[in-house]
Amino acid sequence: MVDNDPYSLQGLTATIARMKDCVVLWHTELGTDALRRCLASQGLLPDVMVVDMSLDDIPGVELCRRIRRRRLDIGLVGITAYSPGRFIAEAADAGMQTLIEKNHVFEQLPSAIHLATCGKAMQTDAAISRGVRFPDTASAILPEPSPDERIPVNGQRLSAREMQTMFQYAHGCSTEEVAAELGVGVSTVYSYQKRAMDKLHARTLPQAIYLLAGKGLL
Repeated sequence: MVDNDPYSLQGLTATIARMKDCVVLWHTELGTDALRRCLASQGLLPDVMVVDMSLDDIPGVELCRRIRRRRLDIGLVGITAYSPGRFIAEAADAGMQTLIEKNHVFEQLPSAIHLATCGKAMQTDAAISRGVRFPDTASAILPEPSPDERIPVNGQRLSAREMQTMFQYAHGCSTEEVAAELGVGVSTVYSYQKRAMDKLHARTLPQAIYLLAGKGLL
């Protein structure tokens, strides 16, 4: 469960915990924390993640898009206190299984979670009226962004390998684990790291990660 409002987070977590066959593995106010947990190589993964669209550190749609690029085994259910029309098309394009208004959460969330656990989408009246169809998880995989889609940093564009290296570091991987993930040697990883830090004008690796996260690139 991910929601930047602590009171809403507490209430929704309690609501989900009371649902039949549901166990809340974790909850957080930060999208970056949810991203780290969902992409971790170890630990329990949720069958479904419930995400508020308006988070403080990263938009809920972008959080779901980044997860869907790497995982098909987590259902993604969005919730919003606003009119869903402003998010529906983006939510479907990001690979989410549905989007629910918070004032309908008690009646619709149990079905949405059950369907998402099975990899199925829940189509809503708001989506149907706009000609939008939420995808099942099996058809929701998204391509990785090409290097040309990367946002320039300090006037320089990080390469795909540099971004991959920084992403792995940001999610707790050691240099040896990054090397294994990329299929290169440790010295090559250090080269990617140094070039990325130089482009970011960062003196330390944590500072580089902080700068990239602040620009929404991690």
